[in-house]
Amino acid sequence: METEPNLVATVVPPPGEGHDHGRCREGALKVAAELCHHRGVRFTPLRRRVLELIWESHVPLGAYAILDHLQAAGKRVRPPTVYRALDFLKEQGLIHRIESQNAYLGCADPGHPHSSQHLICQGCGKVTELGDRAVEMTLAAGARGKDFQLAGAAVEAHGFCHDCRQGAADAAGSSRGESAPGESAAGAPATHVQTPTSSAATSSAATSRSATSPALAAALKQGPTLIAAKGLVLHRGGVRVLDGVDLAIHAGEIVTIIGPNGSGKTTLVRTLLGLVTPEAGDIEKAEGLRIGYVPQAFAVDPNLPLTVRRFLAMAGRGRADIQDALRAVGMDGGMDGGILAHPIQHLSGGELRRVLLARALLRKPDVLILDEPVQGVDIRGQSELYRLINAVRFELGCAVLMISHDLRLVMAATDEVICLNHHVCCAGHPEAVSRHPEYLALFGEKADETSFAVYTHHHDHVHDVAGNAVPVPGQIDEPEA
Repeated sequence: METEPNLVATVVPPPGEGHDHGRCREGALKVAAELCHHRGVRFTPLRRRVLELIWESHVPLGAYAILDHLQAAGKRVRPPTVYRALDFLKEQGLIHRIESQNAYLGCADPGHPHSSQHLICQGCGKVTELGDRAVEMTLAAGARGKDFQLAGAAVEAHGFCHDCRQGAADAAGSSRGESAPGESAAGAPATHVQTPTSSAATSSAATSRSATSPALAAALKQGPTLIAAKGLVLHRGGVRVLDGVDLAIHAGEIVTIIGPNGSGKTTLVRTLLGLVTPEAGDIEKAEGLRIGYVPQAFAVDPNLPLTVRRFLAMAGRGRADIQDALRAVGMDGGMDGGILAHPIQHLSGGELRRVLLARALLRKPDVLILDEPVQGVDIRGQSELYRLINAVRFELGCAVLMISHDLRLVMAATDEVICLNHHVCCAGHPEAVSRHPEYLALFGEKADETSFAVYTHHHDHVHDVAGNAVPVPGQIDEPEA
């Protein structure tokens, strides 16, 4: 049997100090061309350009980002064309798919078939291929022990690289004696192991921590402001629903609003959308801002003949865009059957939420606003949807504003948490908010996502810049409704 040519030495490792980016890219393209020639498959100019874009980025690149690059260069390509090129490159072992980000990364060792093993930094987003044969053998042995035949596997370990840990330590100061972000007492990062057909297997340790480091959350705050609200006030039926609410959403960040029932969360979102006019305060939006919205409740007359295909077509997009949106939410059912042919009334809770998300993505939003995105979805489906939302954030580069009651999962899926009880009680990175006195007063020390503490909030204080409650001497409270 003829063996593959030994081309490993021509592929340059991922970037580091003194890294020659051009040599790395050209080496990868040379290896790809020689491998394709050896295998008798076509390495077309489009396939070459897609691979080149992936290697130029050195971070996982999504299909939409690749499409934008190609179209900006004047190429008339559609999403299915890009996906076919990606499928080819993956089949040839030239790229890996990063399952948790729905994105692609160049393979450092394409001449030798191997499983996908990657270390993903939750701080800076850098992805490093591990390529440890021992990991592959251990997984295979474990599968044999369970009488399970592996068809393939992807190992994605989420944690924090040296630079991010060092940066966080420098910012916090060495006197605190705390562990680096994302590490346990033993210093082990959370590990995510997936098969190619499922993204559901995440360790409990991964879901109990915040999705991003404080350093990354702070960096996102320095980016462009997409929506800013200042001093919003609104009464309903004589009750002050919003009381001087401030909020800002920046490009690329995930912001989650939490609070007890009746605290004004949905009203705040509707106000930001322009569906409700505040009595006082200002809302500023970036010019040309596109917003995708998924409402909390979506009811359809059971007698209305409305399939998923027709519902999505109402967005005014073509077949290719609809198919692309479905693939982005993990529902690639085909244009002539599958999920598209289903009456929308017959979908399960999880299916409906994904279809609604696909409908919002058809707007190619700059900001995605989701009101209770996992309502009516089981626990496993909830974690899958939150991972999907995070992947969409990276894929489209959009910001996400969510309302949620699922505290444990929210804390693992957001950059900033805003605790709302008619006014902003506290806000910040999940790690800091989870220790804030007012957060604990709202939800209890265990912050159980299925129960809420009875909480009566009197306006006898203001908040300092750190979010701490500061008493206001002599202030007279108005009774709350």
